[in-house]
Amino acid sequence: MVKIINVTGGVYQKNKISNTHVIKASEMIGPKGCVKDCMMYTDCNAVNFHKDRSYCELLDDSYSDQEAENKYGVYFTNISKWTKDNDACWPKTCPTKTRCIVAYRNERLCLPFDTPCDNNKCQNGASCINSVRDYSCRCLAGYYGQYCELTPCSSGPCRNAGTCSISGSTYTCTCRHGYYGAQCQLTPCSSGPCRNAGTCSISGSTYTCTCRHGYYGTQCQFDACSPNPCQNLGKCFPSGGTSYNCACSSGWYGTICNSKYISID
Repeated sequence: MVKIINVTGGVYQKNKISNTHVIKASEMIGPKGCVKDCMMYTDCNAVNFHKDRSYCELLDDSYSDQEAENKYGVYFTNISKWTKDNDACWPKTCPTKTRCIVAYRNERLCLPFDTPCDNNKCQNGASCINSVRDYSCRCLAGYYGQYCELTPCSSGPCRNAGTCSISGSTYTCTCRHGYYGAQCQLTPCSSGPCRNAGTCSISGSTYTCTCRHGYYGTQCQFDACSPNPCQNLGKCFPSGGTSYNCACSSGWYGTICNSKYISID
């Protein structure tokens, strides 16, 4: 005759889930059966029970009720308040990473067990989460991809040949000399250093300005006709660089219109 073993004493927290390591998962099982399974695995001390799917997750870490997160349709409990009739497997006496089976004449068998996570491909410190026949990878903040193989630097956020370095859950960019900004997106020309509609060109870690006709200086800041060197109402016309020509008003002549015609009667 098979002995019916009941588990009693504990309660489930409604609409709560613990996102910790899943030792093993099973389906088509009831809530007390889920607790009973947990009592068989040495490392299990809490369970998530998904009511709609009759799906059980055996957990290796007991969260307090306050630390369990809200999730509709999931029930959480740790087994510290649950109990069952004493037998060869209860209280737990098997070594870690084993499952206890009560054999003939109440003898204890401590059996190792395999899980899908035993040969997982999770990368970059991700946690492997067992399901019934497969596993998933829970990535650290900032990492993504099926196996968490993609890092905060994988999208190439640093521009203009900046160097990307992983910094916790995000990244930092080390910019080449002359470039700046969180993503090295700003160049030596970004501040608009060339004045008077001069054209800015990146030159290594700095810039050069190509000035319009009549302007000069490293930033095209100088104008050969400003201030106007032509005297006596003469008009100034830039002729390139620092050069200029003056168109003198009537009665005046000279390079800067400073000489007056003398009329002879």
